[in-house]
Amino acid sequence: MKKIISLVVLVSLCGFIYAGPFGVEMGRAVEDFERLGIFLEQASTNNNVATYYFTPNNPHPIFTTYLVRIDNQKGVYDITAVSDVIEDSSYGTEIKETYNSVKEQISSAYGEPEEVDLLMPGSIWDEPGDWMMALYQKKGILWRSGVHR
Repeated sequence: MKKIISLVVLVSLCGFIYAGPFGVEMGRAVEDFERLGIFLEQASTNNNVATYYFTPNNPHPIFTTYLVRIDNQKGVYDITAVSDVIEDSSYGTEIKETYNSVKEQISSAYGEPEEVDLLMPGSIWDEPGDWMMALYQKKGILWRSGVHR
């Protein structure tokens, strides 16, 4: 049985870095994107934080959708990159291999990420073949990765 899922990599950083993920520096203001030739399309707003779709000047080949969260006062503090659909088995072999490959690339530039890959207490998804279904249904498994600075 094949399942489809997208790979999502979240990069959250506090403070400024010069060579930011996908060519976007942390702390940048909305106005800076226009000077960089990057068009922002607003997706949502929540208090002082706006989320935008964008296409970075330095995209990664696996990702097709990028979102950036920008605080009105602190600037860019979160970048999310999402891949197209990846077909996989119930064991999640393909998605895990793709994730590890991207993680190695990002880790070499920005340091080791904080990772969580565990079953939630009381989960019915407890067999190796259940991993993908739990991830697909967003039930029983917590799996995320992020680089924090």
